[in-house]
Amino acid sequence: MKRILNIVLIIFISGYTNFLMAQRSGEHLVPATSIFDYVDYNAGELQICNYLLKGMHDLPHVRFLKIPSRDPEEVIELNYNHTDEIWTLTYRTRGIIIHRLEEVDVDRFPMIEYTRELPKEIADKVFEVYALMINNTKYYKNPRTGKDGVSYYFSVFDKGLKGGKIWSPDPKSPVGRLIEISEDLVAYVKKEMTYVDELRSNIDALIMDLNKK
Repeated sequence: MKRILNIVLIIFISGYTNFLMAQRSGEHLVPATSIFDYVDYNAGELQICNYLLKGMHDLPHVRFLKIPSRDPEEVIELNYNHTDEIWTLTYRTRGIIIHRLEEVDVDRFPMIEYTRELPKEIADKVFEVYALMINNTKYYKNPRTGKDGVSYYFSVFDKGLKGGKIWSPDPKSPVGRLIEISEDLVAYVKKEMTYVDELRSNIDALIMDLNKK
């Protein structure tokens, strides 16, 4: 009897471990149509729209929205400037955790915004890797979520606005690598990154791996 219980326990632990690994793997995104799929329904999502996304594109070419549980929200968009005929990155944050506020004068915390032109070659690659990842979204049977981590929302305008989301994936997973690329775009627009060679290489490598699947 004790042996049977041990076997059952081993099977349970193994299965639960595999379940956690699968949920954390970040092999793909979960479908999402807006940030309201991603933030618990309270005053928080309205605050993000009013104080972070207001004035940005309704149909962004590419968008990366980062919602940490303990740090300020950040958003970066890639859009085509038809007037100047260039691709432009726009990054925003307010230096305050907006989605946890309800009756606070957020305007006391000025918008921190950066913009920078992105070479067309890199812009095309960013669009391609976002589209590949988002077009491969699917639901997990048992979604992995939590309160202490980072929620990520990705969108791309590819024959209509499409989106995907995930919570704290493995950094080495495909989605984790897309997050790293997106963080590199933030560094680039803030001029913390001068050259785009490594960014180009990381995008090319992820595109190649996604196309193998």
